[in-house]
Amino acid sequence: MLQGSYRGLTNFVTEIRDCKTYDLEKERVTKELEKVQSVLSEPKSKAYDRIKSTLKLLYIQTLGYDISSFENHCLFMAKSSNYLEKRAGYLTFPVFLGTETASQDRFIRILQADLVASEDSIKFLALSTLSNLAPTETNSKVIIDSVIPLLSQRSSRELCQRAFCCLSLLCWTETGWKFLTSQDASRLFQQYLAEKDPGLLTSVISLLYKIIVVAKDNGQLRLFTHLLLGLFQILEWLLGSSFDASSYFYYEVPCPFLLSEVWKLIGLFTASAIVEVDRQSKSSISNLFLKCLSYIQSGDHSNRRNASFSISFEALKVVSKLPFSEDLFRHTLTVIMSLISEDVRPTTRYFVLRALKELSFLPETWTSIQRNFSVLLPLSSQSDDIDIKQQASLWFHLTVDLLSEVCNVNNVEQVLDLILRISSMFLLSSLQQRLVVDKCLSLMQRFLQNEEKLLAVVLFLLSACDETEEITSLFLTRLQRSKFLQSESMKELFHRLHSGSLLEPGLLQLVLLVFPTYSYLLISSGACTAVDMVKLLYRQVWYHTKLYNLQNSFLNFLMKWVQYYPEAVSVAVNILKRYAKSQNLEVQNRACEYLRFISHEISSKD
Repeated sequence: MLQGSYRGLTNFVTEIRDCKTYDLEKERVTKELEKVQSVLSEPKSKAYDRIKSTLKLLYIQTLGYDISSFENHCLFMAKSSNYLEKRAGYLTFPVFLGTETASQDRFIRILQADLVASEDSIKFLALSTLSNLAPTETNSKVIIDSVIPLLSQRSSRELCQRAFCCLSLLCWTETGWKFLTSQDASRLFQQYLAEKDPGLLTSVISLLYKIIVVAKDNGQLRLFTHLLLGLFQILEWLLGSSFDASSYFYYEVPCPFLLSEVWKLIGLFTASAIVEVDRQSKSSISNLFLKCLSYIQSGDHSNRRNASFSISFEALKVVSKLPFSEDLFRHTLTVIMSLISEDVRPTTRYFVLRALKELSFLPETWTSIQRNFSVLLPLSSQSDDIDIKQQASLWFHLTVDLLSEVCNVNNVEQVLDLILRISSMFLLSSLQQRLVVDKCLSLMQRFLQNEEKLLAVVLFLLSACDETEEITSLFLTRLQRSKFLQSESMKELFHRLHSGSLLEPGLLQLVLLVFPTYSYLLISSGACTAVDMVKLLYRQVWYHTKLYNLQNSFLNFLMKWVQYYPEAVSVAVNILKRYAKSQNLEVQNRACEYLRFISHEISSKD
């Protein structure tokens, strides 16, 4: 923002807001544009008036009016030796850039001239403008030709920080990417990773993180592996006794953002590359991790805890994928679980749940979860407390993710029980339903052998979730191979039908699919008759008047049913006649077609 008050601009904005119609606004804008034209065209006009007029142009442009005819005036402002005029002219750059190549070239030439100016304030202004432009091949060339020399000349810290912001534009252009993967860029990064200035290092690390994410996506991560040693040295310096930059301490935690970003950056590399560099560094990565972990053990200030949580979690993500002794991870687990016993604030619970997921490979993790599940249990979304409702969704996702990570052949039934227990506490959104279905399907396919538990889980999911096709498909596959599952599922489904309670659509779909094939298990035992079964199902489907897919499935069921049990034909015909009057055209046509088919079958037999 430009400092100072421009009364004419304030009055103009007020008058525009007071306009009741578009015509009045347009008339006022046209009048003001004429005034601006006269000011900017007058060589002897005051700098104050030129700046005010330029700001008026920006406001008029935001209203949707064309100001392209003032491009030369704005260029003149940007070339001014007066800093405030230059800054006002620079504010208009985004408006005109991206229109014509000639315009772009003129603006870029002004930027290049200011980047080699003698005053740091002018250079900083040019860098700030350049870093806010959309990444293009032209911008990349300007940065490489003009910005890189600033970094090579060891400019002031503020200029270097802003220059690294400009370098982030290079990630998204071909010319820039070629430079970032060159030897020149490699030497530049190595040079600045050796700096002992936390502010400057933060800018460098933020840029490197963006670059390496792109490199990893493109399969070029190995080009940056040599920078790992420099990252380790930053950790050693920040966590060592020699670091005394008191202005960068946050509740006695040194540079929490920088520390967290360095760990996050190291975590992008492969485990083998990290282990190799760990052998070359002075301090073991495990010792650096333990130092970070110690910050959460001392001090109970919430801000200190939050900072230490972020650092410790990023460090744990790195260490957990390395081949260290399990004693290190058991110690970490003990420290983490001690937190939840004394502090149940949301940030603490969030950290503990995510950290436990990283330690899911430890057998002791599952034991700790069982022992402390009442504390870790997500809050129900059915609470009247607004804060609890907002947090509930987060705890639900974190807890379900954690349980699925610690699951194995030995505890799969207990894990599924806990997931279903959590799900029953929530009014599941479509996203939560998708999560529960995906996790349960994965666990059942990988680990679950107990068919009785499989049936219980499937019935719960079909009752609680809307999208049930994958669940039904899995169940039908297992059903074909198991006599026990066939018998138990038919008993349970019939019991639910006979109880009179309304079944969910997903559960009804399953009934309509399996009953024609396996209903003989019920009918042969005398539990019910074929006619009674049709009546029970018709009563259930009739409640779901708007679910036309379910009604179509029921009509398909009737056709199969009468093939197996001819005694139910008369009941089926009466039902089909009712559906032949359905409001839904597809249901109506299907019912009429089936009626004709059954009538033809009956007449042919007679």
